[in-house]
Amino acid sequence: GDLSAGFDRLARPNSMAGIRGHQKIQRSRPSSYSPEVAVAYTAESGPYTLEIQGRIDGVYEHKGHVVVEEIKTTQRDLDSFIDQNQGLHWAQVRVYAALFASKQEEDELRLQLTYWQVESNEIRTFFRDERAEDLFAFLHGLIKRHLEWVEKIDTCRERRDLSIRESEFPYATLRDGQACMMEQVSDTIAEQGQILIQAPTGTGKTVAALFPALKALAQDRIELIFYLTARTTGRAIAEKTLEEMRSAGLRIKSLTITAKEKACFNPEKNCNGEECPYARGYYDRMPVAREALFTQDVFTREGIAELAAEFRICPFELSLDLALWMDVIICDYNYAFDPRVYLRRFFLDPTANCAFLVDEAHNLVDRAREMFSAEVRKARYLELRRLLKDKSSEIYKLAGKINAKLLEKKQEMQPELMHREKERPDELLPLLRRFCIALERGYGQPRFAALRPMLLEHYFEALWFQRVAELFDETYITYTQTQGRDLRIRLFCVDPSVQLRAAFERSRSAVLYSATLTPMPYFARILGLLEETSRCVLPSPFPPDNLMVVANSAVSTYYRHRSSTRAALTRAIGALTESKAGNFIVFFPSYAYMQMVHPLYVQAFPHH
Repeated sequence: GDLSAGFDRLARPNSMAGIRGHQKIQRSRPSSYSPEVAVAYTAESGPYTLEIQGRIDGVYEHKGHVVVEEIKTTQRDLDSFIDQNQGLHWAQVRVYAALFASKQEEDELRLQLTYWQVESNEIRTFFRDERAEDLFAFLHGLIKRHLEWVEKIDTCRERRDLSIRESEFPYATLRDGQACMMEQVSDTIAEQGQILIQAPTGTGKTVAALFPALKALAQDRIELIFYLTARTTGRAIAEKTLEEMRSAGLRIKSLTITAKEKACFNPEKNCNGEECPYARGYYDRMPVAREALFTQDVFTREGIAELAAEFRICPFELSLDLALWMDVIICDYNYAFDPRVYLRRFFLDPTANCAFLVDEAHNLVDRAREMFSAEVRKARYLELRRLLKDKSSEIYKLAGKINAKLLEKKQEMQPELMHREKERPDELLPLLRRFCIALERGYGQPRFAALRPMLLEHYFEALWFQRVAELFDETYITYTQTQGRDLRIRLFCVDPSVQLRAAFERSRSAVLYSATLTPMPYFARILGLLEETSRCVLPSPFPPDNLMVVANSAVSTYYRHRSSTRAALTRAIGALTESKAGNFIVFFPSYAYMQMVHPLYVQAFPHH
C-alpha cells in the first residue's frame, strides 16, 4: 500500500478509546466468544528457528464455522479507511488464522474483519472463508521470504566482519594523539561506558573514533554505530573517512540520513498516496528496490535521491527503511536525542546495542536546549483564524480563545518587552489540550482539506508545548516576549542534562569528542553524562614553536573609538599581512565594524 502522512496518525483513537471499542464489540459477540486468544508458531529452516507470537482479538463458533476475528478502530471516515487498508488487514487475519489452525484440527476457518468508527459508532463487518492448507501456504510463503532476507543479512555481516578483522589503519602514519584516542574509544566501547575526549583540530578525531568502533562491530561488542554531527562539514568528513577505509578493503554499509524537508521530492504535497506519486504504492515497490539496493554499500544524500527517483519511492522513507540494515548511520544529533524525531525503530528496547560517536560535542549543549524547549506564538493562531472559512468550527473558536489569552498576556506585560519567570503558563494548557482534541476530530473533514499541512503543524506544535510543560521543573524558565503585534511564550530548557541522560541511556556506549570541551566537569554535567564518565585531554599534534601570539595594545577597538582608530587598525593589519606571504583571516566583532575597515584596507593594500 501507500505511505501515509503523519497527519493520518491522528485517525487512530487514543489507546483507551481503542480498548473500549474492542471491548464493546467483544461483549456483543455470542457466549462462545473467546477474546484475546494467544497464538504461537515455531518454524525451523536450516540454521534458523523463527518464533512467531500474537494475540487474536476473538475466536468463536457461529453456524458450524470457527470464526477468527480482527477488530480495527478508527476516527477516520470508514469508506476511505477500509479502501486503503483492507488488503493489509486481511493479510494480518490470515496470519492469525494460520497460527490458530496450526494447533487445531480444522480444515476450514471463517475470517472476520470488523471496523468500528469511534465517534459515530458505525460498525462494518466482512467475512471470508479459507481452507487451512491455503492459510499455511500463505504463512510459509511469508516465512520463506523473511528467512531468505535474514540469510542475506548474515552473509553480508560475515563478509563485513572478515574485512574488519583484516583491515589496517587507513593512513600510512599515526598523528600524535591518535593512538591514544583509539585506545580510549576501544576501551570505552568494551566497557559499555562513556567518555569525553578533547582533541585539538588536526588530531584526526573522525578516523580515531570510527576505526576502533568498527573493530568493535566485528567483535560483537556493538551492532551499530551512530555517527552524530551538527554540521554538514562533519557529515562530509565522516563519509570521506569511510570511503578511504573502503578503498583499503573494508566492506561496511553506511547511510547518511538527511532531514525530511531537504530530502523530499514534493515538499508542497502531503505525504500520502493521493497527492504524491513517491508515496503511492511505496510498500509495493520497496521489496524489489531493497533487493536491488542491498548490493551497494554506500548510501549518501545524493545517492539516496538517485535511487529513490529510479524506483519512484520516497527518499526520506527509503533512508529510514535502509537504516535497519546498516553498520554506520551518519546523521544529525536530532535522530538520537530529539524526542520528536529520534529513530524509534532502533530505540524501542531500553538500551539499543549501539555506540554513539558524538562529533563536535560542545555543540550539543545549545542544540539540546532547543530540542527540549517549546513555544507558542499569537500570530500563528491569528493567521489560522483568518484562513479558516468555517467560522462555526470548533477549531476556529478555540484558535480565537488561545489568541485572546495571548493578547491578554501581552497587555499585562506592557510596557515591558520581555519577561521571564520560574512558573509555567498553566492557564494556557487547558485551551491547548482542547485545541488538539478539536484538530483530531476535524482534520479528516473535507472542509479542512486545503489546510491540512498547516493544521498538522499546529497540532504537533501545541502537543509539544504540552509535553514540555509536563517536563517543566527547576531546569526550565518561561520567557514571554513581545515582537510588534506578536507575542511568544517560550518554555526554555536552561539545563538539558536530565533529558540528555535519558537519551544517552538508549546507547550501549558513547564517545563525545571536540577541540573545545573545557572545563570538562561542566560539559560532563550539562550533557547528562554518568558520574564515572572517563575524560581524556590530548595534546596538539602541531609543534608548539608554530604558535605565535602578538598583541597590539596601541589601537583601541572600543565601539566609541572605532571611527577615529580605523585607519590605525588598517595599518596594523597591513603590517602583519605584509610580513609574510600566505593566507590570513581577520576576525571582527561585527559586520558593521568590518565594513568600516574593508574599503580602507583595499585602498591601502590593493595588491592583497
